[in-house]
Amino acid sequence: MRVDFEIDENDEYQLQILLNKANDGDAESQFILGLLHLQGLLAPKNKKEAFRWVRQAAEQGYSKAQSELGSMYSNGVGIRKNKKTAARWFSNAAKQKDICGLYNYALALHNGTGIKKNLKQAVKMYRLAAWQDNHGAQNDLGIMYFNGEQVSQNYKVAAHLFRRAAELGSLNGTLNLGILYHEGLGVKQDYDIAAQYWTEAAELGHPNAEGLLELHEAA
Repeated sequence: MRVDFEIDENDEYQLQILLNKANDGDAESQFILGLLHLQGLLAPKNKKEAFRWVRQAAEQGYSKAQSELGSMYSNGVGIRKNKKTAARWFSNAAKQKDICGLYNYALALHNGTGIKKNLKQAVKMYRLAAWQDNHGAQNDLGIMYFNGEQVSQNYKVAAHLFRRAAELGSLNGTLNLGILYHEGLGVKQDYDIAAQYWTEAAELGHPNAEGLLELHEAA
């Protein structure tokens, strides 16, 4: 997560105010301070200090911090990796409808990472995140509809979700929508439109798009 806070790293007065508020227990300030340390915007990056501040905010129930703390445990940032603890913090954030928490908790439930696999609950979390325009959730839920995993197979719903994800900048959503157009699943078959989506995905750096374009051009 990038810090969503305008701050002049050379403005010592502003930084001191932020630090004072964090020390006084303001959860939002603690969270921001943690991200600043994580991104190296105050000084050289300090992952342990970032973890310390984010954890303080999370323990106060600040949902963004809970989601970020889950990611830190999941990836071993400032603390040893612990997928089970990560899933618990994602769950806490998801209970507050935090968009990142919902998506990450859905992934944990879907894959059984740090928590017992539960596809029914994963679909619920994906839907809640997708409704908030999380393109990762839209794409992954689209895949579940494409495959008929836990939900009835529905290519039209998959196409709708991939399109929503693509419109929000999802590389996977863009690629997958192209596949549906190429195969005529949930949409009218159109090789040219498929190629357009794959070209867009390739230009944005999707590693599989070039291969699909080569197959299209060779056909």
